[in-house]
Amino acid sequence: MMHYIETNRDNDYRIVIEDEDPNFQPKAVLAILSLMEMGKVFTIKEIHTLFEAEVSERQVRRYVKILEDCGLVTNIPNRFESKNRVYCASTFGSSSSRTFTTDQLLSLYVLKQLILSFKNSFLSKEIETIILKIQQSFGNDFSYFLDPQDDDDDESTENEQKIYWNQLPGVATLDRTVPDHILHKLLDATLQRNWIDVTFFSTKDNVEKKRRVFPFIVYSYEGLLYAYMYHPGHKKPFTLSTHHIKKIEKVDEELNIIPFNQKEFLLSRFAVFEGKLENVSFTIKEEFKYLFENRNWHISQTTTIRNGKLIVKMVVPLKPDFISWVIRWSSAFSEIKPTSLKDKVISELQNVINNFTEHK
Repeated sequence: MMHYIETNRDNDYRIVIEDEDPNFQPKAVLAILSLMEMGKVFTIKEIHTLFEAEVSERQVRRYVKILEDCGLVTNIPNRFESKNRVYCASTFGSSSSRTFTTDQLLSLYVLKQLILSFKNSFLSKEIETIILKIQQSFGNDFSYFLDPQDDDDDESTENEQKIYWNQLPGVATLDRTVPDHILHKLLDATLQRNWIDVTFFSTKDNVEKKRRVFPFIVYSYEGLLYAYMYHPGHKKPFTLSTHHIKKIEKVDEELNIIPFNQKEFLLSRFAVFEGKLENVSFTIKEEFKYLFENRNWHISQTTTIRNGKLIVKMVVPLKPDFISWVIRWSSAFSEIKPTSLKDKVISELQNVINNFTEHK
């Protein structure tokens, strides 16, 4: 990476070029191109915030225009005025055509396994197209580990040299109860940063509702897709299960773009469910310490040694996804706190026992 592009602990990028640098403009142009070739998309305003030096949005617009005129950068069409257009790299630049290092090769194997969760969805076809484009950029020498064919294909499996496999029985593929046209519109609005009117079924009130919202991200958990979006009425974000969405309509009027606070999102839940945050702690049994010493499950997690015992602490809501995680690892804990968490775990386990006892 260019020495004047820096990252912090949160992997946020900064463009650090001295104001008095005589080559400021070409370096700035190349820095913007380099970030976009990594697959990132930006508005002019967002690019402007990346600069440590004092540059105007007008200058940034000029830098992007240079790249656009050269055919290296393009804007994603939307209904917003020019200042809010989203820009991305047009193609892989020549700087991408490098020989893979061993670490990069392993990373691509890992990526290939992770994208299996998208199998049998319309996204899988798009992923195959992207893989083919990568193969065309790097040549046939690298095609064997990016083979887009189904892994169940005998010929593909026989010919491919595997060095990494993600052994997770029962990994769920994308939720097929979400119609493709709904997912298309949701992903498009999220990428374009458009407000939408979403009609959905409310399980709480058992009725259909319609709300104007601003979508931040779409994420998956155990095979289900969720949308995290801003609710202007409540003046805060909320999570909506996408299989409850019945209709999505793009809003024509121009409204302010709401910034996404990733840290707030990660801190407010364990996986999907939001709720009152609680301080929890686990004392790990000696024989299980190696499983917890170098693993992180939550952004708030701290791991310490006290009197020779490993203590794991988090600040999370005591919701179903977290309770399930505690039950899964319960044999590794010699003590859990607070008492309310212990009571919820015992109650859940007792319900399981009662259920199987009643159906002998």
